[in-house]
Amino acid sequence: MEVGAVVVDFDGTACAHDVAEHLLQAFALGDWESLDEAWERGALGSQDVVAAQSAMLDADRASLLEFALTHCEMDPTFAPFVTWARARGVEVALASDGFGFYIEPLLAAAGIPGLPVITNEQVWNERDRPGGMRFDNRHPECVGCGTCKMQAVLGHRARHGAEA
Repeated sequence: MEVGAVVVDFDGTACAHDVAEHLLQAFALGDWESLDEAWERGALGSQDVVAAQSAMLDADRASLLEFALTHCEMDPTFAPFVTWARARGVEVALASDGFGFYIEPLLAAAGIPGLPVITNEQVWNERDRPGGMRFDNRHPECVGCGTCKMQAVLGHRARHGAEA
């Protein structure tokens, strides 16, 4: 069987950094670390954590994106991997259970166009500040994750799968 599709995690994998964590360190008002600890204990699902942490970000979209672009470079092996995969007809997609809004700008800055991104959607308020989250890629039955990576893999494989 030949591989036809690959889904890669974003924060800490395709990107050398956990961008959400860097944004929280720089811009969060409140104890975002305790939410991470509750997630690690299994007391909260990532959907609850991402929504609560997003609400703690005290900056506008332009400031958040500028910070991400300045401080969070892509892993240097990711662009060559995408080029290698594309040359072999392997469809690459990204999956992230983070804030999501910074992924496409970081890809564009790294010269990696056209990758499908499966992630949560940051909502912006009238002042262009974080105003909530949408979880359109969560699993319909499991309510833990905002973006179900298993579902992302299964969907991407169904669209671009393997040939026998």
